[in-house]
Amino acid sequence: AGGAALKPIRCVNLVNETGVKITIDWGGMLHQVQPGEFAVNQRGLQDRIADLSFELCGSEDLNSADPVRIELDYSHSRAYMLPYSGCLVVVEPKVNLQMGECTLHVRSAITIHNHTAIPLEVLLDPVSLSRRGRAAEWLKNLLGGGPTSSEMPPLKIEAHSFAHVPLYWLACGRCSTRIKPAVGGIPPRSFPQLWQLLEGCICDTNQLEDPLLSAGLPPGHQHLEERMKFNLFFHTYLKLIGYVDARDVPIDYDGEDSQPTQCFAMHLENVVTFRNMLPFPIAVQFCAVDGVLQKHQLSACAAQEALTAPQSKSDAREQTKQEDGSPSSSLGVPCFEVAPVSPGGPSPQVTWTSELDGILWLTVGRSSRPSSPMAASSASRRQRAAIASYVLGVDQELALP
Repeated sequence: AGGAALKPIRCVNLVNETGVKITIDWGGMLHQVQPGEFAVNQRGLQDRIADLSFELCGSEDLNSADPVRIELDYSHSRAYMLPYSGCLVVVEPKVNLQMGECTLHVRSAITIHNHTAIPLEVLLDPVSLSRRGRAAEWLKNLLGGGPTSSEMPPLKIEAHSFAHVPLYWLACGRCSTRIKPAVGGIPPRSFPQLWQLLEGCICDTNQLEDPLLSAGLPPGHQHLEERMKFNLFFHTYLKLIGYVDARDVPIDYDGEDSQPTQCFAMHLENVVTFRNMLPFPIAVQFCAVDGVLQKHQLSACAAQEALTAPQSKSDAREQTKQEDGSPSSSLGVPCFEVAPVSPGGPSPQVTWTSELDGILWLTVGRSSRPSSPMAASSASRRQRAAIASYVLGVDQELALP
C-alpha cells in the first residue's frame, strides 16, 4: 500500500555493451549506437523485432557488418550467433515496472568481475598468436579492416567493478591473453583461463544450417558442468583467487529458441578477509615477511593517535574517491603510517593514504603513487616494507590478496 503502481511494459530500449558500434533498424528507422551508449526506441512495442549490425572490422559499410535479428522480448535472456564471425552475443533484459519500460543489455558472453581493491588490465598477447590468428590479422591488414590484437587497448576493470569482454576480441582469431594490476609496475602474467572462454564463445558458422547440431557450441567445446577454479600469482605476496560460473541461455535459431548455450561470469577475488566484530574500532597491522613486524610493532600511543583522528580518515576516503573513482562502499578502510619519534618527543605523526596503497606496500613493497607518504624514499621505510596499518570500524571488512 503506498508504493508506486506497477505499469505494463510499453517501451523496449537498448544499451550497447559490446565495445563495437551497432546500427539498429527499428521498423525502418536506423540508429547508430556507439559503445556504452543508450538507444531509445521511439516506436514503443509496435515492432517485436529489430535488426542489429555489428561493425567488428571497423568498416562504415553496412554490407561488411555482421547482422543479426533479435526479438524485443523482456521475458528472458537470449543468445544470438553472428553469421559471419561466429561470435556469440547475449541480449539480457532489465525490467523497470515502475517506469513501464525494459532495457536490453547487448554484450558478449563473457563478463569479468573484479572483487578486489586493485584495478586490473587484461591484454591480448600479440606475440604468441596461433597460425589461425596470424592469418586472420594478415587478412585484416590486407583488406584494410579494424585493429589487430597488437593495436587493441587493454580491457580495464576498475576496483570493485566489472567489465564485459569486447565483442571484437572474439573476432580477432585465436590468441593468448595476459592480465596485470594496473598500478604498482607489476608485469603481466599469462591468463589462459580467459582465452579458453574466448574459444568457447566462437561458433562454427558451417553448422548454422543444421539446427540439430549444438548450435551454441563450437567443435570440441564442453559445457562447464561445475565451477572452474584457478589462482593468479602476480608476486610472492600478491595472489588472486578466480572462478568461472556458467549460465545456460537459449540460443535463437531462425526465430526459435533452440538448444542452450552458455554465458560466463569470471570472478577475481581476494585471498583472505578480516572483519572487526568488536563493538569499537580497532587499529590493525599486517606484515607479509616473518620477523619484520616485531621490530616495527605499532605502539599503543600511535594506535591511539590513529583511532582518534576521524577527520583524517574522512579526508583519506575522499582523496581515494577522487583518484581512482571507486564506489564509496569500497573505500571504507583507510591505511595509515606513523612517523617515528624520539623518546619523550611530541605525539606520533599519523599520515593517511588509500586502501590500495596499503595493499601494494604490503604485497610488493611500493605505492601506486610517487607522491604517496609511503612512497617516500628513506632507509626506515625500506626496512618497514611489507607492513601496512589500517583502522577497522565496527563490523567493517578488509580484504587482502
